[in-house]
Amino acid sequence: ALPWQVAASMVPVCAGVGLASVSELSFTWGCFGAAMLSNLVYGTRAVLSKVAMDGSDKGENMDSANTFAIVTLIACVYTIPIALVLEGSKIGAGLQAVKAAGWTWTKFVQMVTATGLLYYTYNEMAFLVLGSVAPITQSVGNTIKRVVVIVAASLVFRTPMTPMGIAGSSIAILGVLVYSVVKGMYPDPPKKKLAEE
Repeated sequence: ALPWQVAASMVPVCAGVGLASVSELSFTWGCFGAAMLSNLVYGTRAVLSKVAMDGSDKGENMDSANTFAIVTLIACVYTIPIALVLEGSKIGAGLQAVKAAGWTWTKFVQMVTATGLLYYTYNEMAFLVLGSVAPITQSVGNTIKRVVVIVAASLVFRTPMTPMGIAGSSIAILGVLVYSVVKGMYPDPPKKKLAEE
């Protein structure tokens, strides 16, 4: 079980990210709720995948990269029908917008393919990290990544950050420092080895 001190040290990280997100100029509660649900699902996926990677009954060749490939394929099978039901009627309008923007179909396919491959690679790297660290550590890293994206976007696109956004980002970054220190003071208990049959 996770020591309560380590769990408590994650509160400033989550609170800081929430505060930084709420202060965004384009903030809506619907988007905030979806982002928090995404965090929950992402963390759950990390924990369950780590259990599968560390389990004694894992399949042959099921390292971090292959586990991610299988999880992605299963997710694809489940989400494509949902996406088609919820967004299928907008495909035609989206393709017309691409054409109206002056893009060729070749450029569109190249960009969609490149985006997909880069996103897949990014997530596969996250699974490789997950294979090396605890799921909570990887989730904290993913959470702080959101603050980095907010700050980087503010710098690159020259959009001003509100005082609340700066405070939230600072709290989240300091929260990661606190988490790292507390995690070092209260390491995970050793894993119990399964009895061999």
